[in-house]
Amino acid sequence: KRAEEHERVKGELAEEFAKTKEELEAAATREKDRHLETCRRAVGRMQHIQLAKAFDWLAEAVMGKRERREMSQRVVQRMLHTGLAAAFDCFVEGVEQLRAHRETVSRAVVRWRSPLLSECFMAWGEYMEIREEEKRAEEHDRVK
Repeated sequence: KRAEEHERVKGELAEEFAKTKEELEAAATREKDRHLETCRRAVGRMQHIQLAKAFDWLAEAVMGKRERREMSQRVVQRMLHTGLAAAFDCFVEGVEQLRAHRETVSRAVVRWRSPLLSECFMAWGEYMEIREEEKRAEEHDRVK
């Protein structure tokens, strides 16, 4: 009877040992899986940081290129605007000269079309000169 009880206890202990062994192995497997997952996440994070740095470098390079292109375009536009303003000023000056020339030609044409008016004006100018000479002569005679 003792041997049977001893065998029964031995069997129970063996079952309990097997159960505990399975629980410990399962816990060790879970711990190993958790540790592997933590390592995998850490490596993923490091890779992500490297990728983020590479992307940040690329983004900075693109932004720098875009800013340089925009600045170049502003400079070229400013140069074109200055040239255009100078050309417009030259055009305005040409138009003013053309207007002055047309006005002068118009006056000359009016004189050519009405020579009588021109002759009268010239005669009046000569009369005024003669009249001035006569006044001077009269005054000169008075003074003597």
